[in-house]
Amino acid sequence: MNGRLSLLVALLGLTGTALAADPYQDATMDQVEKWIAAKDVVVYDVNPDEVYAKNHLPGARFLTGKKWTASLPTDKGARLVFYCSNPR
Repeated sequence: MNGRLSLLVALLGLTGTALAADPYQDATMDQVEKWIAAKDVVVYDVNPDEVYAKNHLPGARFLTGKKWTASLPTDKGARLVFYCSNPR
């Protein structure tokens, strides 16, 4: 994957940590690669389908359509990672 991916991470329900006023943060590819193996992290690719098909992070779920919320984990403590190749 390209090192210029825009990564937005929603850190929800971190054990022992109160949520900040803004629970979103940018993350580096190195951080996300470490998180992918964690059981409490779900990674979502929000690129167009042709980009996802060619080049997505292993284990990333593809988000598309209006019913994408159905793919959210039932565990409210899960950390969610959303990424795309858009620089903004």
